Amino acid sequence: MIRNKSFLSGLGIGIIAATIMLQLVHSAQSIEQRTKEQPAELTKEALEQFARKQGYKLVSAADQADTPAQPDAEKAAAVAKAPEVQPPKEAVPAAAAAAQEALPPAAAAPVAQAEAPVVSLPKKSVTVPPGSTAAGTAALLANAGIITDQQSFLNLIIQQQLNDKIIATTYTFEGTPDVAEVVKRLTTR
Repeated sequence: MIRNKSFLSGLGIGIIAATIMLQLVHSAQSIEQRTKEQPAELTKEALEQFARKQGYKLVSAADQADTPAQPDAEKAAAVAKAPEVQPPKEAVPAAAAAAQEALPPAAAAPVAQAEAPVVSLPKKSVTVPPGSTAAGTAALLANAGIITDQQSFLNLIIQQQLNDKIIATTYTFEGTPDVAEVVKRLTTR
């Protein structure tokens, strides 16, 4: 029995050693073949031919300098440099009055100048620690005033099978977002 074990062990080790040697020879041949494809000293013609073979086109630095800059980049730079033009404050009421005079008497209703008030929603932040459960996260969100109903948050998390996908970090929300939006933000990077 021991003789058979020794023989089988030797045979297995021999097969493994032969496989490793075969892999080394094969990789050496492939490296040698790759170096034969690339000439040792490339001339410009040889480099262009090799580039075409690989699917590239060579452009010299002089040719690249002669071509005009990207038009999109020039337009973006011109727009960034252009000063913002705003009409004078007196022109807005005058234009509204002129438009009202041009209308027929039946359609001449007072033109209301609507200035949209700038309203900034209150920002609320919450930090979800690593290892938080869905219930613990719901309690944190409710205490921070981000969600109003913990149960609807938990139901949505469980329904979408995301209870173990909550990412631990600090989140900032504006106003009172929808529960689905909160779940999406907490579970995606």
